[in-house]
Amino acid sequence: MKKILSIFIIFFLFLYGCVFNDVRSSIFEMHILNVGQGLCVLVNCDNHFLLYDGGPADSSRYVVSYCKKLGIDNFDYVIASHYDSDHISGLVGILNVFDVSCVLDPDYQTDSKIYRSFKNKVQNEIHPSLYDSYDLSNASFEIVGPVIHPEDDNDQSLCIRITFGKTHYFLCGDASSRSLEALEEIQSDVYVVSHHGSKYSVSSSFFKKLDPSCSIISCGKNNIYGHPDQEVLDLLKNTDLYRTDLQNEIILKSDGTNIDFNVEPCQSFISGEQLEEDQENYQFICNKNSKKIHRPDCSGVQMMKEENKLYTNESKEDLIKRGYNPCQMCDP
Repeated sequence: MKKILSIFIIFFLFLYGCVFNDVRSSIFEMHILNVGQGLCVLVNCDNHFLLYDGGPADSSRYVVSYCKKLGIDNFDYVIASHYDSDHISGLVGILNVFDVSCVLDPDYQTDSKIYRSFKNKVQNEIHPSLYDSYDLSNASFEIVGPVIHPEDDNDQSLCIRITFGKTHYFLCGDASSRSLEALEEIQSDVYVVSHHGSKYSVSSSFFKKLDPSCSIISCGKNNIYGHPDQEVLDLLKNTDLYRTDLQNEIILKSDGTNIDFNVEPCQSFISGEQLEEDQENYQFICNKNSKKIHRPDCSGVQMMKEENKLYTNESKEDLIKRGYNPCQMCDP
């Protein structure tokens, strides 16, 4: 009996080692595109591609162009989390331009023009069931929600948990905290925050269950909803935080154990509402990279990357002492 058990253990370790070696030789990337007030997540594993949502209509060309620049010819999976326009409008452009092997979307209907446009383009459609699992080369993803009967369209959102090696990634569209609290077995390293960080998107009980080390918020800069909400940001404070409204595209890469990002965490736990108010009240906006001092209405500010901006009410003299120089265009 001991001999049989030993053989089984050796076989298991050999099999695990082979699988993990396959993962280590794989390419795994996740791109959270900057589609403004919407969501678009591109996953690449060994040049097999998954697109989760496509952003709003005004980002459709950008999404298509972004995918073309990566050399994408076809998608293994396109997933519509739900049928809100800021999630599926960009998918219509994708379906127009690229070959798509399989479209996964929720099993409900809505009366909107963009919904009809999307459905007219869809081929090879599947309404997945809870806990269905799909392979993407050496990565896989599982449908983990919704579990409870949805009360509104946001809670129809298809929630997926992607696994690559020892790492896990959780995407959930616009699902509310009520819907998310019902999910099981969802611990993940990376959390793409639900509903752009709205007030009712995250609860403490759900967040404890998820236990992410990194959180990513996709929302529009100075959006009219004030996303992300301060209460949500307070829950995320023990994670590395990334925001498309402040950092543009967020790109992560993994070898199955480690996860690396294209930018440092922004760690800006200031709500969208407060950020907009604060920016309006600052005297100067400085470029941390070029060390230039600008007036807030200077055209140079519009071309500046958000992560390079320093909003300040310090005096010009104090800023000069710190190594900054006045912009010659706006002469602050």
